[in-house]
Amino acid sequence: LLIALIFVRKHLGSIVLRTNEVFSLFSEGLSVSLSLMFRSALDNLPLLVLGYLAASQTDIAEYGLCTLLVAAGMIVPASANSVLLPRYAALIKTAPAELARKHKHFSYTLFGVGILIAVALLGVGEALPLLFEGKYTGIVPLLSCAVLVIPLRSITTLNGNLLFVNQHTS
Repeated sequence: LLIALIFVRKHLGSIVLRTNEVFSLFSEGLSVSLSLMFRSALDNLPLLVLGYLAASQTDIAEYGLCTLLVAAGMIVPASANSVLLPRYAALIKTAPAELARKHKHFSYTLFGVGILIAVALLGVGEALPLLFEGKYTGIVPLLSCAVLVIPLRSITTLNGNLLFVNQHTS
């Protein structure tokens, strides 16, 4: 923040930052940083546990491929959520009742899209052993659990948008 302020100080003019505003800015940054560290730890914990338990290379490879497939499957719902955030922000100011109705519609739509993507990824999981000549034969049970994240995370991210535009993120 201090480095950024050095570069933009000429454009700030005579703005004087009050200490409570500075504290608020730093505390918000701390919350975001801690949540990113927590998320990163959750993302990497399974691989660390597999390594600690001396899992086979095949198990680790199958888990890694599952996480890659789920991450790829989340691209469409995450993009839709990014597009919907500005719409939510506009609707919260002009038509809050309309926002509630549209949020319900978007929730059903994103949940349906998430289920379709999950089913498509299960099809990919069935085809992987054929594509890789017998490798990844045990991926389907693991993938069938992992793809459940896609529709659920689509909805939670959409609900996060709703919390964000209502200023209930802290």
